[in-house]
Amino acid sequence: MRRVLWFGFLAGVVAGVPAQAGDCFFSNLRWRADSVEFVAGSATETRTLLADPATGRILCLDPRVREPVMAGGRVVFTDLFGVFEFDPASAARPRQVLFVPGAGSAFLRAAGADARGRTLVWTYDRDRAEHVFWSAAGTGYDRIVQPSGIAALGAWRTRNVATAFAAAATRFVRSTCLRRPHGEERLCIESVAGTDRWRLTLGAPNDVSVLAPDCTPVAFAAIADSSLALVEVVEPGADAGSGPALVTWLARWSEGARRMTRVAPPPVRATASWFHREAGQSVLWADASGTLWRIPLDGGDAKMLVEAPPPKRHAELFRVVLTVTERLGTADSLQARLAAAGQEAGIAVRAGLHEVQSGAYAERGPAQARVAALRQRGFAGARVESGDPTSLAPGVEFGHATGTSGRVAWVRRVERRGGVYTELWMQTPGEAPRLLVPSLDAGMPAAAGSP
Repeated sequence: MRRVLWFGFLAGVVAGVPAQAGDCFFSNLRWRADSVEFVAGSATETRTLLADPATGRILCLDPRVREPVMAGGRVVFTDLFGVFEFDPASAARPRQVLFVPGAGSAFLRAAGADARGRTLVWTYDRDRAEHVFWSAAGTGYDRIVQPSGIAALGAWRTRNVATAFAAAATRFVRSTCLRRPHGEERLCIESVAGTDRWRLTLGAPNDVSVLAPDCTPVAFAAIADSSLALVEVVEPGADAGSGPALVTWLARWSEGARRMTRVAPPPVRATASWFHREAGQSVLWADASGTLWRIPLDGGDAKMLVEAPPPKRHAELFRVVLTVTERLGTADSLQARLAAAGQEAGIAVRAGLHEVQSGAYAERGPAQARVAALRQRGFAGARVESGDPTSLAPGVEFGHATGTSGRVAWVRRVERRGGVYTELWMQTPGEAPRLLVPSLDAGMPAAAGSP
């Protein structure tokens, strides 16, 4: 058994983390006191991370609630970059338990809690062929290796006492119904024949109440004993000209009631969400956006416990392009000319074309100045193109951010193991540049300090 500090890296891959080589990009750098804040993720899903140069610790600042479980009064959940816990009785933000990047060969299997209420995490390391449990111990975690996958599954069932939230159904073909045990009542979300509309109904076959006559289903969940269900639908606006509303219904066999109505985000996608009834008269609802709500059963207002703000997008960048060609030899020759002239150079390959680049900037002005300087040196084809970090070539640096102490952080695109990856570098005045955050992509070596 080996003990590691909890703030170190735990190499692994959470469901949803960019899994292809080079899919995790960094952008939007800025200094916050002595730490570097940046956006990390794919072109479609990102999170905001904070890296501390002094400790190497990385925090995710805006986790979404995914795969939640109840563990001794806490909600333990996972997200793109880690395992988190949250106390619904507290006003505090979720606490990061383990930072779990996509680096290395291990991946996250499950998160829960043991009988002592300590957070428990299960990972599998493919390189070592090891199933490992991580159990909270003081300021660190105990690393407990399991002898085999079968043994790990049995041990997990024995050790993990957390209660999983009920997962909501999110795919609807014709109808989805919940039937009352030992009764005839049904709660159904069903398509209306001959139309693209749906309706929400409740009651026995000879006494059906239509709760929502015109809606689009988003999620449908029920607690284990089927005495309470939650249905989320999109309904037309109540007033002429108003947009569609995202409506959360709570239904018991005697009645169904709208419990929360929000503006429907465009487009509304049926994605994973989870539902749990608390000991008191309320339920916890982790909706498709990753927001955690407490909804009273007595008709009070729903309360947001964990907010999932809209993810930040990678900032637009202006890259300096010399040429785009089908011929690798032409691109290599131009890259060599740039290097011989002491200029930054890299080749991005997309759709069979080779784009030779020489720099990238957050604003168009510096990029245009760079183009003018290159043209004076004889590179007549230089021009400015815009895009996000996904379009940048290895060998290109961008996003330079300077802190109050003169320290500088920037992003570097590098080519390793046949793929192109993103790294975060920094330099303190008078010192050599150093790697602050390695690539968080799958397939890369674990970061320094990983267990």
